[in-house]
Amino acid sequence: MNQTTEKEKPKRWKLVLLGLLMILLAGMTVANIQRGLTSQIYLYGEEHSQQRILDEELEIWGGYYARGMRDLFVEFPYFDAQFLNLWMKADDDELLNLQFQDWQGTQGGTEVMKNFLKQIKERYPETVFHGTDVGHTWKSTGARYLAYLEANGQNDTAEYQRVLENIEQGKTYYATRQTDSDAADAYRENKMVENFERSYQELEAERRADIMGIYGAAHIASSYSRPDYMAGQLSETYGGRVHTEDLSMLTEPLATETITVNGKRYTASYFGEEDISKISGYKTRKFWRLENAYQDFKDLPTTGEVMGCNNYPMAVETGQVFMVELLNRAGTTETRYYRADGNQLEGQPVTEWVEVD
Repeated sequence: MNQTTEKEKPKRWKLVLLGLLMILLAGMTVANIQRGLTSQIYLYGEEHSQQRILDEELEIWGGYYARGMRDLFVEFPYFDAQFLNLWMKADDDELLNLQFQDWQGTQGGTEVMKNFLKQIKERYPETVFHGTDVGHTWKSTGARYLAYLEANGQNDTAEYQRVLENIEQGKTYYATRQTDSDAADAYRENKMVENFERSYQELEAERRADIMGIYGAAHIASSYSRPDYMAGQLSETYGGRVHTEDLSMLTEPLATETITVNGKRYTASYFGEEDISKISGYKTRKFWRLENAYQDFKDLPTTGEVMGCNNYPMAVETGQVFMVELLNRAGTTETRYYRADGNQLEGQPVTEWVEVD
């Protein structure tokens, strides 16, 4: 007959407790795997102030918001985002109106962008903005936010120091740009990465930090970005946790029509109109892709001028032909035809301007 001594009993209890602990840990591991062990970063590239893209971003953010996400990273200076956060808690739009005064004349200082932010406040009121760009508005918003901190006795805080650093980034960027635009762009891209990682690490120190980010497509999409583009650097740091999508590229035409060129009719896929008044002597430009036209255009002479593929609102593939209609400030239009031969200029894919009678 087996007998259990008093000394053996504690050992058996330890084994039972150890077994229960292992079962508990196993259950926790399964739960962690089911919901993901690490936080995720979802980055979206845009063409600024395009209604179609803003509508899509609003819906995407709404989906994440419903899942519990609250942190939205944006291509704004740190202090711009902080003022937006104050506005989110305010009963009126005074702070928002001041912000858009500071953004006036920029690609983001538009009514469609203002309406986008108002919809975020209305539909997703717990949204928290995180600005990770250099301090573009250091003379206006930056100075105003410093005054706000001083008025609230926060001169000696980490927040105050961070604003000063962001202001210096803006000053350095624009000073460098006066003599070397490439060096300025590289400086800005690296600072955007540094600012992003700083804000993201602060969130991770507190909790799981799934976030969404909205940035210009040049900072997100590798297809036409500089080699050190922001999302690429972040992927080196965070690996597979970084997910990117370029919303600036249309995958389907907005409409189709028939266009005649040199006496031949082509199906033309229309991809929209773009405001280029701030970057050229023209007001707008419209884009069409002429379907199955390459064989008719491939031997036509070119003007020697090119347009980068990153200017198009849709993906450009070798063997395609495009029609671009430009509206000048006098109200008259100019039609150009571009051919995609697969050529590059300074490492970037381009289309050739074709001479058409």
